[in-house]
Amino acid sequence: MKTEIVKITTRDNRFLSGFLVLPAEKFGEEGNIIPWMRDTAVLLLHDLPGMKKGAADIFTEMQTALAKKGFRSLAFDFSGFGESAERPEHFGPEQICEDIEDVRLWLKDTVNVEDIAIIAEGLSAKIALDVCDTHVKSFVALYPLWQTGEGFSAHGVDLAQYKPSITNEEIEALARSLADELPSAESLKIKMPMTIHIGSDDHRVPVSQADWAKENINAPRLEVTVYEKGSYGLPQAGIRQMVLHHTAEFLSKLR
Repeated sequence: MKTEIVKITTRDNRFLSGFLVLPAEKFGEEGNIIPWMRDTAVLLLHDLPGMKKGAADIFTEMQTALAKKGFRSLAFDFSGFGESAERPEHFGPEQICEDIEDVRLWLKDTVNVEDIAIIAEGLSAKIALDVCDTHVKSFVALYPLWQTGEGFSAHGVDLAQYKPSITNEEIEALARSLADELPSAESLKIKMPMTIHIGSDDHRVPVSQADWAKENINAPRLEVTVYEKGSYGLPQAGIRQMVLHHTAEFLSKLR
């Protein structure tokens, strides 16, 4: 496995910091030989606020698990967070979507991949739905926050750990602006398979978000797993290993 720290130039000439992880030439569990590179790469999107390592470093471990299955993967800091600290001119859903598209295009040009799978945590899972086109083959939502609005609060979160140039108030405004973006149950149709993982004791994302997904999301394949006693980031050792294993297996059904 090879890990590279990369600097991604956006279309408006800003820079996004990322971790690109490539699998070993031949790497398999229990001596199995697997393809060196799969046709689909995995893009990991951190929560807002958040950083490219993911909550409780879940993306760091996830990229290792994906490499063992032959996947190239990229986790990056959104504009205004972590080492992508340069503040964007306008912070909002459009900027987040532009970041995602900039990174997808970079992946296409740099590692010669057209199709991607998305792993997104928290608020970014909702935003990422807006850019899921024919190039997105599968979607993994970790403790996704589908329902936002006046009740959403970023206060109480230790924002300083994410080194942001974005304020709590701006993140709350972003969440409120997304409150009515998702369509009704009858029209919320997602073209790719989706799996959702959430903990029952999550302090940032209530477990009711899992119930909402089961009632409102229409996907060709939808799996929802609620982990008893699991907290934000699903850091508990046994739970973390299950999430890593199930995610890698879910995505391995792709080429």
